[in-house]
Amino acid sequence: MKVKYYLIMIFLNISTSFFAQISDYSQAKSILLNLNDDNLIEPSKKVLQYLDLNLLEAEDQIDEQNGLPPRFGFPKDVDYNLQNSGVWKVLSNGDRIWRLKIICQDALSI
Repeated sequence: MKVKYYLIMIFLNISTSFFAQISDYSQAKSILLNLNDDNLIEPSKKVLQYLDLNLLEAEDQIDEQNGLPPRFGFPKDVDYNLQNSGVWKVLSNGDRIWRLKIICQDALSI
């Protein structure tokens, strides 16, 4: 019975992998066109409020003591959209690229 169970599990594992997400290994248009000139987006730079990493770590320790799972990230409310922030770059073919530089001091990732 166990052998049959394992064979079914292996078959299901292999067969479902055929329907997994397919990567096309593409890059962002701004990288392909070498539009990484920070001078163009400097006026549209947004600097988020400083994060107190010591406070967040203390909260995480309390959560761990209470049996909660580790925190993946810290939500930060912002109101940035295509109309009130960022800069548009119009390409020679008429396509447009919107870019916004966001900085959060001491953040591990954004």
